Amino acid sequence: MGILSKLFGNSTKNQPSAAPKPGTTTISASQEEGFSEITTSDDAQAAGPVYTEHDSLLFLPVIRNFTDGDVFEQTIVNEKLGDDIAAFIAQVEVKPNGRTGIDYVLKSSLAASNMAEDEALHRAMRNLKNAKLSIEGLTDPQTGDMMISVTSEIGLATCLLYDHHFIDKLQTDLETEQLHVTIIHSGSVYFTAANSSLEKDIEEMALENTHTDVLNIHSATYLWINHTLQLVKKYKN
Repeated sequence: MGILSKLFGNSTKNQPSAAPKPGTTTISASQEEGFSEITTSDDAQAAGPVYTEHDSLLFLPVIRNFTDGDVFEQTIVNEKLGDDIAAFIAQVEVKPNGRTGIDYVLKSSLAASNMAEDEALHRAMRNLKNAKLSIEGLTDPQTGDMMISVTSEIGLATCLLYDHHFIDKLQTDLETEQLHVTIIHSGSVYFTAANSSLEKDIEEMALENTHTDVLNIHSATYLWINHTLQLVKKYKN
């Protein structure tokens, strides 16, 4: 089964983390899985820190929807993954109280740190293991169709969408020319072949989902094409 046989159920152990930084705000949300609280910086345009090599070990791609010209798209280091979705680089760590803290990396601060944006993006990719991902394959016993489920101990399963090489390998394992990627919420993502018998079940999960996502991410299905995400259907904002 290729890459799937190596990665089913993979996870990593929690790493020590520092105390919450001043100048942040906490947003609480009721969630069935992933993080229950998240810490984000108050003002994306405020003067930020100068990043060190040690800081870059916490960089992760945080997947969010955006509109051209919005504050995050203009001020936070990011790479577009599709027309309305991008990977925004942030320092991510689990706090001692169990919250997942997210501090976005400002373009201005990165420039003051003498670090190129491409380097920050590369380091975030290299740190994907820190998202503590778990990957499982499920098969429809009647049709033999398969889907791949991705979750995250820290609630950021969508981080995987930044690794186009890995998604290409999943597409090969699913033996499909058209791969659908369905985001239920930040902590839950499904991969299926287009027109799979399992897509109806996934759509029902998306529509019935009561998870309140603290990130700006739609519950939606995308078509994976040429290493980009093309919106097929949006279920919830």
